[in-house]
Amino acid sequence: MDKDKGSRSASGEDVCPCPKCGQEENIVVKWDRTGDEETIQVGCNKCENYVTAQDWFLAYVEWNIRAFDEKGNGGNHEREHIYRLFHRKCLLQQELKSVDREIDDFVTSTYLPRFRLKVGDRFESRYWFPGKWEIVGITAHYGINTGQCYLIKAVELLPNGRTGRRTRDFPTNIIGKIRLLDNFVSAKKWSMLREGDACKLAGVSGKIVEIDQKRRKAIIEIEGEKVKINRLVSLEVDKGRLT
Repeated sequence: MDKDKGSRSASGEDVCPCPKCGQEENIVVKWDRTGDEETIQVGCNKCENYVTAQDWFLAYVEWNIRAFDEKGNGGNHEREHIYRLFHRKCLLQQELKSVDREIDDFVTSTYLPRFRLKVGDRFESRYWFPGKWEIVGITAHYGINTGQCYLIKAVELLPNGRTGRRTRDFPTNIIGKIRLLDNFVSAKKWSMLREGDACKLAGVSGKIVEIDQKRRKAIIEIEGEKVKINRLVSLEVDKGRLT
């Protein structure tokens, strides 16, 4: 994770003097960034008097607002006025971001559980990006033209049943044009079998009840009957056993 931490003098920039000591040459800006998170401090290094924000612009604005509130504007009414407008703008932007998060949270919690597809589902598309795919992500959205809608992120399925590297996004309107695949793949080796796992033998659903890895034998329960197998022909197991 990228990290960046440092400080520099803000003297000579458009910052007000410290309202405590009245000096401008001691004003500094400090930053501490880890990944996408960043904390900015602007203030007096001598008095250890700082404001803290998660945005560079807002940190400068709030420092000057504090100075105006505590010491006045020194007769520069225009400068104070523009900074108070800047401050209003910052507060409105923060409120807008908060509302955006509320919308995203509501759409995700309300509409995503209603979607009939889920991460891990496999499907075949014959129109939009033809081929076989596995869903690795789903996001819910709400548009003024579409209402509730979804975006599916899928990764290609290789002929051996494993996932490849190519990914594609599928919009809601293709849902009726895809064919869902089951989550079973052909068993290629005995180590892919696990007792208790669901399986398919010759296309019929069943369960693996007993395995002898050394002798390469297994017992599959199908429709209440137990079937002994010593070959993997026609046996399908959960795709998770590919890993």
